[in-house]
Amino acid sequence: MIISCGNKTLKKESTNSNRTIENPSFKNIDYYKDSDRIMKLVSNENNIYSFKLLLNKFKTKNSSFNKKESLALLFGGLTHSGYGSKKLDSLEKYSKKLNKNEDYIKAVKVADQCLEIYPLSLRALMTKWWAYSKLENKENSKISSDKASILLGAMQSLDFDNEFILAHSISAIDDYANIHAGGAGLKFKDQYNDDSGNLIVLYEGVAPFKAKFIVPKL
Repeated sequence: MIISCGNKTLKKESTNSNRTIENPSFKNIDYYKDSDRIMKLVSNENNIYSFKLLLNKFKTKNSSFNKKESLALLFGGLTHSGYGSKKLDSLEKYSKKLNKNEDYIKAVKVADQCLEIYPLSLRALMTKWWAYSKLENKENSKISSDKASILLGAMQSLDFDNEFILAHSISAIDDYANIHAGGAGLKFKDQYNDDSGNLIVLYEGVAPFKAKFIVPKL
């Protein structure tokens, strides 16, 4: 929900494909003030930060994203119909359990069900990465790892530049804190709902590392 452009004006240029290039700043995001602006950006199918366009790119076998594209994808995920799905949450937990029980083939199948519901399920991508690595399927393990890295990289860039790290779910926070940022020693401290019902989750690690996540209620 979103991105603060501060005092900067969005710059638009025409491209040969008739798409608009918008160059917003993704730094110093004020989530509560800027959500409408960013949702308008990612919902506009006529610019290069369109969520529809970026999601199609994300689904391809070999996709690469720059920083702004990955952030637009992360925020755009809030508009997807599968965001916040209770069925998704249940399947994600089951896929993790299957990996723990070393039932890797079934774990992949359940993870694929998760991605059918919500293509940006970080837990599903991490599940597939781990399962495929155990099955010694290097190609598919790398594909899953690369896609997960796009989402994790976007979250990490928010960690550096902004008050909140946008997360799509509790499981995404868990994967970020315990795997991607494991060296920071992040541990759960507290969670609460703000006045709008958004879930705020606090982690602290080895000083000075700490993180504040937000899982938006839409």
